[in-house]
Amino acid sequence: MKTPKSFVLGAIACFLPVSPLVAQTTQFVGATSDPSNANLALRSGTVPPQPGVELFVFDPLGSPTPDDSPFGTKYTLTFKTSEQPASVVAIPGKVLSYTYTTGTSGDPSFPDELVIEFTHEPYAGGVEAELPGPPSDFSIAIIPADGSGIPASLRGSYMATNISPLAWKLIPPSDANVSFGFEITGNNGQVAFFDLLVPDSLIADWSALLGRALTQEDLALFSNNYQVSTSFARLEGANPGALIEIQLSFNPASNLVVDVSEPDLSEPEPASAKSLAQPKALPPLAKVTKRLTVGEAPVLSLLATSRVVPYRRKVTLYGWARYGAPGEIVKISQQSLVATRGPKRAVVKKLRLDADGKFVTSIKMLKTDKFKASHVSAGGIASTTRPLRITVRGGGGK
Repeated sequence: MKTPKSFVLGAIACFLPVSPLVAQTTQFVGATSDPSNANLALRSGTVPPQPGVELFVFDPLGSPTPDDSPFGTKYTLTFKTSEQPASVVAIPGKVLSYTYTTGTSGDPSFPDELVIEFTHEPYAGGVEAELPGPPSDFSIAIIPADGSGIPASLRGSYMATNISPLAWKLIPPSDANVSFGFEITGNNGQVAFFDLLVPDSLIADWSALLGRALTQEDLALFSNNYQVSTSFARLEGANPGALIEIQLSFNPASNLVVDVSEPDLSEPEPASAKSLAQPKALPPLAKVTKRLTVGEAPVLSLLATSRVVPYRRKVTLYGWARYGAPGEIVKISQQSLVATRGPKRAVVKKLRLDADGKFVTSIKMLKTDKFKASHVSAGGIASTTRPLRITVRGGGGK
C-alpha cells in the first residue's frame, strides 16, 4: 500500500462565523491521505446548521471542478482543541476512528488533539443542487460542550452520513428525554446511510439517571419514535461505545431501515422493498425529515410496515423481545378472535426469535383489527405489547 504523504495546511481557524455566545474551541492543523492527495484545501463554507457549531469544509481537489472527485480516499484529519467535543459530524463519509488526547498539541490555547480517520463517500442523490460548494466537498462539524444543555457524557460521540452538510440537527439527551440522536433531512425517496456512535460515558449517565444499569444490549434505534433496530456493534479502545450503521429512505410513509453491518434476512423482501420504494405522493425534491435516536429498548415491541392496508393485502408485523433468546416463542394474537374464540384460540402466529431477538411475520388483512404480541423469557419475564391497530381500506374491510 502506498505510504500517505503528509501535508500541513497550517493552524487555520474555522472560516465560518461562530455564535458570539460560544468561544472558538477548535483549529484545523493538517491532514494525511491514502492515496496521497496534495490538492486538499480547507474552504470557507456557509453558516453552520446550529449555533455554536464549528464547521470545517474541505475541497479534496483544490479547485471548484468536481470531475475527478477522489471518493473512497481515506483522510486522517488533525485538530487542536481546547476541550473534547460533545460530538463530531462527518458529511459525506464514514468515520473509521476517533482519537482524543489531552496536552499533546503544544499550543497552550488549544492544548488537546483530536484525530479523525475518515473515508470520503459520495453524497446521497439529489443533494448536489443545494450544496454550498461543489459535490466533491466534504465537511467535519465540531459541536462543543458549551453548557447549553449538552451533557459532558456526550463527549466522544459522532455521526456520519451523506446528506447535505446543513440538513442535520443534534438531539441532545435530557432528564425528560433519556435518548440521543440527530434529526436529518433529505429529498423524498432518496436513500442515505447513517452511522452513530453512542459513547459508554453516555450509557453510564443514562444508567445513573434511570436507576438501573444499562448495557449496549439494552439499546435500540428509533426512527420518528418507532423502534427500528437493535444491531449495535461494539467499539473498544480509547473512545469506547456502541456503533450502529444503517441505510434509510427519506420515505414519509415508512420508518424501516436496513442494518448495514448485519443485513436482516428475516424481513420479507417484497414488503421491505415496497415500503422503501413507494413514498407518499410528494414531489421528488420535497423535504422529508427523520428523527433518528438511540434510547432504552422496550421489553417487547410490535410494529407494522404500514398502519393502513388495502383489503386482502398482507401487512408485515415485526418487533423485538429485549430479554429473548434465539428460538424462543413470541405469540401474535388478534383482538377480534378474543371475543369469538377466547384468549387462547386468538393466537394467529407463533414466531421464533432470531439471533437479534427479532420476530417478523406477514398477515393477510380482511378487516380492521388490533394485534398484540406476548413473550415469556427463559428467566420467567413475561411481557405483552399494547394493541396495534391495522386499518383496512376497501372491500370487506370498510
